[in-house]
Amino acid sequence: MITIERLTVVRYKRLRKVDIVFPDRASILIEGNNEAGKSTLFEAIHFGLFGEHLGGCTHAEAIPHDADFAQVSVVVRIDLGDGPPDTLRVEREIRSVGRRIVPQAAVYVLRGNGEGERVTSVSPANRRIIMELGGLTSEALLNSCFVPQKQLGSLEVQDRRQR
Repeated sequence: MITIERLTVVRYKRLRKVDIVFPDRASILIEGNNEAGKSTLFEAIHFGLFGEHLGGCTHAEAIPHDADFAQVSVVVRIDLGDGPPDTLRVEREIRSVGRRIVPQAAVYVLRGNGEGERVTSVSPANRRIIMELGGLTSEALLNSCFVPQKQLGSLEVQDRRQR
């Protein structure tokens, strides 16, 4: 089982500063006015895990106009039932440097036995995250438990193999 333990966001899209520690067991309701940032919380989790934005957003568009960076950190517990759970902390940053947008990523893996490892650089971090999540890809997550706002119809047109 993969459980989100914590989400920390600094200047991602319209979110300014968010730090949510999720309880071990709970049903969580996210409520708010239109355009309050409810969907952006889910987008931040997705970006944190996979380095991809939803809805065709680019790295540059994810950085607020009044900032030169955006940061997202997601901590997940991975419990495969064959020993103590592992903890995976993914930290992503997008920085505007002059006219360039520079994405960065770091993954910290803490094994249930106390051993730890750090992987940096975007591509190796992305591969390691998918490996640690047992092969869970961005597409699989989106098709199984998170359907972006106004895209529910996309599931209806997919055949069983695609879902």
